Amino acid sequence: MTFADTSAILNGCTDTYTDVWISRLTVAELENIKTSETKDSNIKYLARKAVRAIIFNNGYNIYHPDERKIDKFIKKHSTLRDINDHRIIAAAALLQKEKDYDVNFVTSDGAQYLTAKNVGLHATFYEKKENKEEYCGWKIVRPANEQLAELYSHPENNIFAAKANEFIEIYVENELKDVQFWDGKKYRPLKYQNFKSTFGEKVAPRNLEQKMLFHLLQNENIKIKLCLGSFGDGKTWSMLQHALKGVKDGRFSKIIFVRNNVVTKGSRDIGYLSGNLVEKIRPYLMPIADLTSVEYLDELIETGILEPVPLAFMRGRDFSNGTLVFCDEAENLTKENIQLLIGRIGDESELWVAGDLKQIDDKIFERNNGIQKMVDRLKGNELFGMVKLIKSERSRTSQLADLLD
Repeated sequence: MTFADTSAILNGCTDTYTDVWISRLTVAELENIKTSETKDSNIKYLARKAVRAIIFNNGYNIYHPDERKIDKFIKKHSTLRDINDHRIIAAAALLQKEKDYDVNFVTSDGAQYLTAKNVGLHATFYEKKENKEEYCGWKIVRPANEQLAELYSHPENNIFAAKANEFIEIYVENELKDVQFWDGKKYRPLKYQNFKSTFGEKVAPRNLEQKMLFHLLQNENIKIKLCLGSFGDGKTWSMLQHALKGVKDGRFSKIIFVRNNVVTKGSRDIGYLSGNLVEKIRPYLMPIADLTSVEYLDELIETGILEPVPLAFMRGRDFSNGTLVFCDEAENLTKENIQLLIGRIGDESELWVAGDLKQIDDKIFERNNGIQKMVDRLKGNELFGMVKLIKSERSRTSQLADLLD
């Protein structure tokens, strides 16, 4: 027989245990949490969800013990006090005696766990199962009608437990109905603008993930932006198009183009190339020429709007006053490399990072990967946002490369 306290109910123990017994005090505590002004909106939602399940007897049994027996039980045990938590434990013990069944007292509170064991109950410490799914900067939800109603009537309630700057894809009966963005304070609709490139071509997203990336890139409140994906999915294209537009519109004063001096497996080091520093780095800048022209690339460099910088030369630099630091091929960065880049970003400036974890070129970046560490540590921070692209838009032919994995 399972008897759960309030903490275990809020942590979703009914996903593991069925036919759960609870004290009437737990119902009262859940009711108080529902309307509390000091509780997190997600906790309040979980409390409302539990109360509805209790009302409709969906997997819950409510125990109404004699209060005088609870008082007597508490006085009998020196480790108990007359507080709700201990009265719930006493209720579990009385239920065990009344039903003559072994009760498994389930709690997510360490003190409750130890106290229950001290009074002779079998106790289980319930830990909420962590979501081990890869963080993509977006997630899919399939809400009930009541959740949809709450989303649009109270967008300030984080009912989907989104992290700051995370997108929510809302599906109803396997059909995409909406995409919302949790900015840390409320849910807002997915919103972005198409625009004309430097040479007058229309720049517009080609799939849902690119739409989310456009929204992210156009949000000036997020100072560190990461785009992950595979070849042909448009991460470099989208970021460079927005970077060039940012310069044109005055959002950025210049672009610092940086990448680690790591060559593709099987190729030769940059040191073997002839010329000065800019001439050595120039081959890495050709994605910009692909978007514009070789002549325009040279013009950007000559006027100082585009400054190519090897990663090794970034130490000691300070980029302020609207500088955009754009790091491409960031899969070849360590944690220390990423820390170096973030530490250069001054007032009104931003760091944009693009990478593909499938194209790591050295074992060191498998053991110590900077962008993976960045995601692990910065997801949910109001200054950080990311989108993982999943669909190649280059060509059907380019997609054949995946068959070689």
